[in-house]
Amino acid sequence: MPQTIRTPVFNRYEVLEKIGSGGMGTVYKARDTHLDRCVALKMLPPGLQEHPETLERFRREAQALACLKHPSIATVYDANVEGGFPYLVLEFIEGKNLERILAEHGPMPVHDVVRMGIELAEAIDHIHEHRVVHRDIKTSNIIVEPEGRAVLADFGIALVASLPRISREALGTPEYMSPEQADGKALDGRTDLYSFGVVLYECLSGVVPFERDGDGLAELTVLMTDILKAPPMPLRQRRPDVPNWLAAIVDRCLEKDPAARFASGAEVAQALRKGRLPKRLARANGTPAVKPVSRFGKATIYEYPEAAGESQERGGLVLISHIKPVAAIAFSPDSRRLATASGDRAVRIWEVGSGRLVHTLLGHQGHVSSMAFSPDGSFLASGDREDGVVHLWDTRSGQHRQGFEGNSTQVWSVAFSPDGQRLASGGSDGMVRFWDVRRKRLVRTISAHGGYVLSVAFSFDGQRLASGGSDGAVRLWDAGSGRAANILGEVNKWMNAVAFSPDRRHLASGSGDGAVRLWDAGSGQLARTLRGHRGYVMALAFSPDGRRLASAGRDQAVCVWETDSGRLMRRLEDHNGEVMAVAYSPNGKYLATGSKDTTVRMRPLRTGKAGGSRLKRFLGLWL
Repeated sequence: MPQTIRTPVFNRYEVLEKIGSGGMGTVYKARDTHLDRCVALKMLPPGLQEHPETLERFRREAQALACLKHPSIATVYDANVEGGFPYLVLEFIEGKNLERILAEHGPMPVHDVVRMGIELAEAIDHIHEHRVVHRDIKTSNIIVEPEGRAVLADFGIALVASLPRISREALGTPEYMSPEQADGKALDGRTDLYSFGVVLYECLSGVVPFERDGDGLAELTVLMTDILKAPPMPLRQRRPDVPNWLAAIVDRCLEKDPAARFASGAEVAQALRKGRLPKRLARANGTPAVKPVSRFGKATIYEYPEAAGESQERGGLVLISHIKPVAAIAFSPDSRRLATASGDRAVRIWEVGSGRLVHTLLGHQGHVSSMAFSPDGSFLASGDREDGVVHLWDTRSGQHRQGFEGNSTQVWSVAFSPDGQRLASGGSDGMVRFWDVRRKRLVRTISAHGGYVLSVAFSFDGQRLASGGSDGAVRLWDAGSGRAANILGEVNKWMNAVAFSPDRRHLASGSGDGAVRLWDAGSGQLARTLRGHRGYVMALAFSPDGRRLASAGRDQAVCVWETDSGRLMRRLEDHNGEVMAVAYSPNGKYLATGSKDTTVRMRPLRTGKAGGSRLKRFLGLWL
């Protein structure tokens, strides 16, 4: 008998293709003919309109779902019944679903799972805050966009906790069901955290914790019994390189008793960021958050998590959220926030100390290569290597405020003047541009270099601007008139970084020959050349008192120098890729670095009186 295929037809939506199907309906890619955009149509099982009370609930729940607004949740646009077909209209997400990615490539790298897990845990927390329980979180319902963002995309069987229940059916995909869902019990948000744990387990190991041996009723019964009673195979037995702390987080999500799981998606996200269980769960689990592996007197060396968690410098953080190299970082003037930027076109603002993600700023068209906070911390400027625009963001709200579009080409560097009234940018056309921030206009353009302007920095009195270029030159300019003041030196390699010391004594430059040069800020004379990198110096940062200088290199190292003597104090090699950005917090408590390995490491610094034993300094526990 020939197969009969019935394709739905609607007045407003033009169905383009079928993109998926399951027990709770079929999903089509369609075009909204009114708004000329692609959408996803989720067709629910036919016959829903024959039950008025069920149809009313469907419409009311759709209204509740439409209130969800989160970057990792597909937006619900509409819901209706037409031609006998009840349907939801959702945002169409370009990309592949996670199930397909795992089938094609196998288990994912640990750092990718952690980054994706943070995004999804925060999305789950958002839906729970709106009293929505998803009930069907699984890899086939998670879309990974081309730039790597994970999006929860299907709400076909979600329930709204504030509405009366019609049934307690064990709807969902069996392998991802929580024990209480498999047992037909009442559900709350913790059932989604169990399913999320199954997703993490599968992403790390390539298999779900419990699998069916076949499609028959007997096999389904065995699966349900295992979910209700059997412990899953320990994750580290399936994949030994998974860190202990991450395995412990997955185990807590997979607890049979909902009360033993995390309390919320936000708590899961925080645990993934810090690389440890919350204290209440760690005590119950009997596993320390970070394992001490050796002791020397009062100093303790800790096992450093491979992907995220506390660093050996007492509570340091590894921030994982970007999916491409981190090219720029910047602390806010009050040291309370850290901004990070990447080739994934995103700028993110974090809470220093806790590592909580505060804002994700989206609007760039290309690789975000530079950032700077305004002196009062109210604005963040960012430039990228594609759209030629300097973007200005409100740091409190995360809203885009202005785009300075006078750059004809790529923007490689940005800097605020100390009074916050001017903004300088350097581009690939060799020009430095000065902008009036308050009036939002270009005020001056100077031809600065015979190549890319890779770095710009204002002196702390605001009188001069330094620039470094791909022509190998370091140049000084009068910031008011734009006249050339001095050419400090030229080498045969790119001059990637320039920075003035806060004590106004030095100007530092870093170049492609692996050298850091310290210049006398007054006379412009070369004071000393510091050699500690094997390759390009990518970024520089002075400590707030000007006594230390940190340099980041393509050799995956960060060197910390004593500026008065030029002595190399220590060499940090904890990144797994080129170190592209470095910054001291203005309060002197942290040193942060960003790398091509997509991570940002935020290390606490010792404050107070100088001193300490040679052994402590050797171990690098105090920077």
